[in-house]
Amino acid sequence: MIEYEVGGGTSLKSFIIDFIAPNSLSFQRLLRTIESFENHSGIKYKIIDMLFRRASCITGITIPPHVCDRGLTLYHYGSIVVNEATRIGKNCCIMNNVNIGANGGSDKAPIIGDDVYIGPGAVIYGDISIADGCYIGANAVVNKSILEPHSVVVGVPAKVIKTDNVVWWKKNRLNRE
Repeated sequence: MIEYEVGGGTSLKSFIIDFIAPNSLSFQRLLRTIESFENHSGIKYKIIDMLFRRASCITGITIPPHVCDRGLTLYHYGSIVVNEATRIGKNCCIMNNVNIGANGGSDKAPIIGDDVYIGPGAVIYGDISIADGCYIGANAVVNKSILEPHSVVVGVPAKVIKTDNVVWWKKNRLNRE
């Protein structure tokens, strides 16, 4: 089980910063901590759950546990909503004002591959799949599957405009391997 280390450490200063003003990193840390609990009872789980819900409200990020694989990147907080039936692969980036969900009350939500970049304001919904390495442009509305890997997708409704074989995190010089 992962032990929760507020602020990336165990100092009182780090705990106070995470408790008073949670940010997207605090949210991610709490998300991974709550996912690590096998037994959903006990005082420790209840405290982490309370902190997770509080961080979700303050940051505006609604991502349920066990939806995203490892390597999730959230640069900004504010209005990120992901349906609990969605599955998001490894090393994905979700920018602010993104909505990923089901269509009209359906319980089928998008399945998003590895290394996908989802730009600000994007909406992805319905029983669709997004291939590995895709770029979803800002304010794109994706309601059909994107099956070709490394596609650059933009517009309303979204369409593929080109392919780009360099994944987002390599362009930003992040080490994910």
